[in-house]
Amino acid sequence: MIAHKLSFYVETKLTNKQHGFRRHRSCMTAVAVLSDKITRAIYRKNNLCGAVFVDLRRAFDYVNSFMLLDTLHSDSNVDSNLLRLLNSYFTNRHYSIKLGDYTDPACNFNSACPQGSVLAPLLFSVFINDLSAKLPFDHIVFTDDLIFFTDTTNISL
Repeated sequence: MIAHKLSFYVETKLTNKQHGFRRHRSCMTAVAVLSDKITRAIYRKNNLCGAVFVDLRRAFDYVNSFMLLDTLHSDSNVDSNLLRLLNSYFTNRHYSIKLGDYTDPACNFNSACPQGSVLAPLLFSVFINDLSAKLPFDHIVFTDDLIFFTDTTNISL
């Protein structure tokens, strides 16, 4: 329910380069865009193309909840009640691991985007949206996976 409400606020603010966990976008739309770019590039005379695939390892673990809340407030005009709810969701979380009879002491969990959470991909997309929108070269984003793409007729070292 929270993810649905949040997507109402942020969907139109996210860059068109973002394909992850969005309405009418998917892994398949990202692949289709990349395939189209490659196909167009290789059919141009004397053209070269290349792509770099990047997986931001453990990216969700490094999202600063205060920066994320500020972004949600300033860029997406998220309702103050929803911001308070998200702030509560981000703070005072603890976890412990239980294995048989052994239970690990509780640890604080400070990430705004816990892996496996239904909210995490959408929140992460909001968090990196400004970065994606300002990149000076062609790219495709699927949540925390990026593809940088280029094509040219002139390559020099």
